[in-house]
Amino acid sequence: MSSHPFIIPLILALIGALVSLGAEKACILPKGARTGTCGAFTLRLGVWSWVYAPMLLVTGRPIFSFSLALALFVTLILVNNAKYTSLKEPFIFQDYDYFLDTIRCPRLFLPFFGVKAFLAASLIIGAALALFLWEEPPRARFALSGQLGAIVLLLLFGTILVRLSSRVRICLDPVRDLEKFGYLGCLYLYARAQGTYPKAVSPLTSRDARARLEKAAAKRGGLTQLPHLVAVQSESFFDPRPLWEGIDKTILSELDALQKESVLSGNLRVPARGANTIRTEFAFLTGIEESELGIHRFNPYRALAHGWKVHALPELLKGLGYTTICLHPYKGSFYFRDKIFPGLGFDHFEDMRFFQDALKDGAYIADAALCERILELLQKAERPLFILAITMENHGPLQLERMDVGLVRELYTKPLPKGLEELSVYLRHLKNANSMIGTLRESFNANPHPVSLCWYGDHIPIMPKVYATFGEPEGTVPYALWNNRALLDHLQTTNRQLTLPAHELAAHWLAGAGLGAQGQDI
Repeated sequence: MSSHPFIIPLILALIGALVSLGAEKACILPKGARTGTCGAFTLRLGVWSWVYAPMLLVTGRPIFSFSLALALFVTLILVNNAKYTSLKEPFIFQDYDYFLDTIRCPRLFLPFFGVKAFLAASLIIGAALALFLWEEPPRARFALSGQLGAIVLLLLFGTILVRLSSRVRICLDPVRDLEKFGYLGCLYLYARAQGTYPKAVSPLTSRDARARLEKAAAKRGGLTQLPHLVAVQSESFFDPRPLWEGIDKTILSELDALQKESVLSGNLRVPARGANTIRTEFAFLTGIEESELGIHRFNPYRALAHGWKVHALPELLKGLGYTTICLHPYKGSFYFRDKIFPGLGFDHFEDMRFFQDALKDGAYIADAALCERILELLQKAERPLFILAITMENHGPLQLERMDVGLVRELYTKPLPKGLEELSVYLRHLKNANSMIGTLRESFNANPHPVSLCWYGDHIPIMPKVYATFGEPEGTVPYALWNNRALLDHLQTTNRQLTLPAHELAAHWLAGAGLGAQGQDI
């Protein structure tokens, strides 16, 4: 009996690794993720020992610590499943900020977890806490021949097992890595990779590219002034009409007109789906391809907030004499934008504080208010402006909004199947984004100053029920590179269509606006 304080924690650590493996195989999404290799289990056992031992050291209760560790693991699986259902991507270590964001911005995150997942996690953690009151620490808690010795052995054993994985390399495809290493192993391996920073290489700011840009700007086709450059990153903007023939085709009539008149337009391949706006945003601003970012492809702004340096489009344009402005009617601290945007070259960042009294549509600032601010800035401009407007109106969760039946009918040419109300909410906001395109296009054409517009979406929206009914979209979004009449009068351009990756968009935009070699990275 006296040996139990030493033996029981060791047995529970092994049982915990086995139970976590069974729970993972039975519950985790995607369903195809299965782990069975000896190396994967060795890594799992090492990580489990690392987690279990400190809990036991703090509480002194082996069964409670076992239950708490298992409860936290199951909670992570539930969070993973909620994320995968919405975004088709597992929950990885780089997502840890979202736990704090859920507290700071509950509307953006909590509805996606679902009531059942929340209740299940609460019950599991509650049961573990009940064990805390029932179980008493052993008398030999701090004896090396008792519980303390077991904790030391677990930590050493866990370290050895984890060290055996030092040569393991992840492929940075979370689904494939989850299948190969298991969820615990995947979390650890992604955490281990977090401290690695790649060399920042940007085709927008290489020495040769800058020289070509400055040369093009100096000879800008006889223009007496540099064109205003306005980029609109439209929240969850994509073309849903191919999903179902019942969607009114005129819902994106202004986009159709804009693309028809554009220098270049087509589909944009973006590194995000349903969320993670900053992946597309970073690609546009820096011209850095996702594969060059290593582990930081999942949240590049966190790396920037912790001191990683890159060169970006605003910095380049400032060197040519532009005033650079970002408009984003949401919390400036979200994704650390308020910290990192000055370092990227933005002179001004107008966040939610500037739009406190602006018009809302749904839960967020309306696209119409953002459009009005863009036109106001251009009207007052004394120098060429670069404006990046990041919209918020069409941000989910879409299921939290309700619509008038009369307004719903205007969006379709045939009755909408039941249970797909989120599509109606999305289309209503999409219609407002379409109106913003029309307003900008009309106002820019009336402006005697040359203006170039880059319009693109950041990712497709989260609508799992819609996609389950009509089929998953490929994940691309529309883009259009358009010049107003004052700019077209000085440029020889043709209308082309081309599918682009997001990191090449800015280079093609500047080239189409007369600042660079057409069709090439500037």
